[in-house]
Amino acid sequence: MRIVIRSLTFLPKVGGLENMMHQLALAWAQQGHTVRVITAVPEEAAPQPYEVLRNPLESRVREMIKEADLYLEANISLKTFVTGLRFRCKWVVSHQLPYLTYHWTGIAKRVLTLFAHNICCSAYVAQTLPGRSVVIPNSYQTIFTKTNNQERPYDFIFTGRMVSDKGLDVLISAFLQYHSIRPESRLLLVGDGPERAAQQARIEAAGIADAVTWAGVLRGEALVAAYNSAKIAVIPSRWPEPFGIVALEALACGCGVVASNGGGLPEAAGRWGLYYPNGDAEALLYALQTALQQYSATVGAFPQIQQYLQAHTPAAIAQQYIQQCQAWNIVPH
Repeated sequence: MRIVIRSLTFLPKVGGLENMMHQLALAWAQQGHTVRVITAVPEEAAPQPYEVLRNPLESRVREMIKEADLYLEANISLKTFVTGLRFRCKWVVSHQLPYLTYHWTGIAKRVLTLFAHNICCSAYVAQTLPGRSVVIPNSYQTIFTKTNNQERPYDFIFTGRMVSDKGLDVLISAFLQYHSIRPESRLLLVGDGPERAAQQARIEAAGIADAVTWAGVLRGEALVAAYNSAKIAVIPSRWPEPFGIVALEALACGCGVVASNGGGLPEAAGRWGLYYPNGDAEALLYALQTALQQYSATVGAFPQIQQYLQAHTPAAIAQQYIQQCQAWNIVPH
């Protein structure tokens, strides 16, 4: 099968959307399909078993889509939707976020979902779209595995961009209270961003700098090792995350998960997570206490968690996309 993926942002940029489109492209290429990725990112990335075209002419893009069996686009774009409409019969959009703004751009994107075949990463995203859609969750990279069956030195780990939306300040507020109850507790913070300086100052002012490790940005095996050094992964997002691949990564590494309950995070971790209202530090404190109390049960349930994660491997999710496209009669059975 010939598949064209259009993702305006792509590797070597790092983010959930870029990784998701890469995982789909790689899984399909490994399954024997011919895959081409079209992106506006000019920087080159490591070679892959699929072709990447960076800023090709739109006439060339249309030639490739005309020859393809499936045209998958990452989110609705007002820069490229005309091409999608032109090939409407094979135009599938993978929605990785809601278009909630009431600016005309958000309204236009929501209207365009009436003309596309829509796949949403969560029911939360799907319920924001006027166009009919199906939900297929995101996948996680299977490099994330449990490698440590021994004692884990950190009670909690946070990974991600240190920006206001990600709720690092909420976690710090809860941890300051938790540490006053259990001074032996330890927190590992992975990532960087504009919020780091202010939160680091709060930790130092409280006199507990020795209890918090700032690891900076980690990727690949180093990030896997970080997860495997902690008991509970905390995802304290203030905004409603569209999905939350980080929850799958943490579960795969043997962590319990505590997450805010807005958006698609509860759909990512499922029954294996503990949830609290977005932005509520007191509720987060209670969730942290509960998660640690239940950690031994989480360890015991790891075989069941692995079964849950099997439905989220890149190969499994890529196959769900193909099966849905077959149900829409876009591609042959």
